[in-house]
Amino acid sequence: MSLIRHLSLVDALTAAYQICDDGQVAIKMVTHATAILKEAHETDPRFFNGKTTRSTIGGLFYLLGFRLYTHAHQKKIAYVLGTSDTSIRESYRRWLKTFPNAFADVTERLPK
Repeated sequence: MSLIRHLSLVDALTAAYQICDDGQVAIKMVTHATAILKEAHETDPRFFNGKTTRSTIGGLFYLLGFRLYTHAHQKKIAYVLGTSDTSIRESYRRWLKTFPNAFADVTERLPK
């Protein structure tokens, strides 16, 4: 099973373990990510067009870090996923713009 193109559930879980120090939080992060990705794909499948899988999941992991109180820096997430921190930043902003209701609980905790 893959979360979205070219990123398997195992790869996502491995990345989450590297991003989070707590294994239980990593599992929660991937569980939340899977549900959000499924809902996003059902709501707007074009959201994923033209974007790399690693940056898309990286932006999602960044936001979920705030939800699960295990904030990881964009550079760390980018390093683990093999992308740039700029891609992570653009991705999480795109998530917020396209699906603001999905992240209403974390928007006030994001850095300004």
